[in-house]
Amino acid sequence: VTPPPPTLLTINPTSSTQGQTVSNVTLAGTNLSGSTINPPAGIVVSNVVASATQVTATFTIAINAPAGAQIVTVTSTGGTSNPVAFTINAADFTLSESPTSATVSRGQSAVTTLSLAPVPAGGQYPGNVTFACSGLPEAACLFTPATVLQAAGATTVSLGVSAKAPSIIPPAPRPGPGGVPWGLLLWALVGMASTGWFFLRHASGRWRYAFSLGVVLVLAGLAMACGGGGGGGGVVHDPGTPVGTFPITVTATAGGVSHMVTFTVTVQ
Repeated sequence: VTPPPPTLLTINPTSSTQGQTVSNVTLAGTNLSGSTINPPAGIVVSNVVASATQVTATFTIAINAPAGAQIVTVTSTGGTSNPVAFTINAADFTLSESPTSATVSRGQSAVTTLSLAPVPAGGQYPGNVTFACSGLPEAACLFTPATVLQAAGATTVSLGVSAKAPSIIPPAPRPGPGGVPWGLLLWALVGMASTGWFFLRHASGRWRYAFSLGVVLVLAGLAMACGGGGGGGGVVHDPGTPVGTFPITVTATAGGVSHMVTFTVTVQ
């Protein structure tokens, strides 16, 4: 004789969060003796105890389990029950900062502390937490540590915002023909001229005069080339971070969940 199929009336609790383990989940109904639980994707069932009117178990919910209303049924020798809904809430976290503002001179860093905690308390973050900032021109943000691991629990992160000081960038030397610096070409010419004078020391005055004139013309040409464009474009002035008050948006992201705070930095 086949027993009647099981019937489910309620499930308690009706929800939990990704990454949580829930003990004593109770499914109440009729004809439940010998029943096993058919959990939704992302839930592992253990410690199942079944009686005629209820089934109790432990639900271990994966951090990446599908969020939203999920279907739970039970199966016995009489068949499979009607479904009941169990809701999986998405994992979340909180983000705060202290202080919320700072004043800094150019060339220095403004520092604040970010505080993070998974929701619910004692759970996990939706994923590894990474950070980004925006809103301050010519500045750099340094997060320490740069990443918070998924299972880290409540923790703090130091944020340093560096304001760039004004600076002068000297021009790069302009190369001569073939990429050789003009100074090196000049020294090579002086060496060649000295060698030429050595071999022409016993030559007639006309040859020495012609050689001297050639050296003078080449030196004049080099001088004009160096003076006309050898500076490489002139000195470049980097103004650095501008003076003023800037709201910096700090974003923490984990598993597709993001939270933001604003750190106001005054540069003077």
